[in-house]
Amino acid sequence: MINNNWIFGGNAGLDFSTSVPTQGNSIDAKEGCASISDTNGTLLFYTDGSKLWDGNHVQRAIGASGLKGNNSSIQSAIIVPYPGNDKQYYVFTADGSSGSNNHFNTF
Repeated sequence: MINNNWIFGGNAGLDFSTSVPTQGNSIDAKEGCASISDTNGTLLFYTDGSKLWDGNHVQRAIGASGLKGNNSSIQSAIIVPYPGNDKQYYVFTADGSSGSNNHFNTF
């Protein structure tokens, strides 16, 4: 299930792929963050809107444009599966309250 892993908050995270949810590794996000799993429930990646980590909790290089969200935005990122391609995803990000740097990337 694509929602099996919840990565959020101050070093909090839950893995629902076990019969009793277990605490998982996570980021230290001030406010908004997003995560996504594959159809088997394996964590694929997660973000705080400005940085991105893979399913092994390794921070990944984003490229020249980077993610333009803000980890202090209430909903800094949303991950949406790319229609017709289960190996690609849209990552929509929102800047902080003083900016207008909303953006999207594909991964």
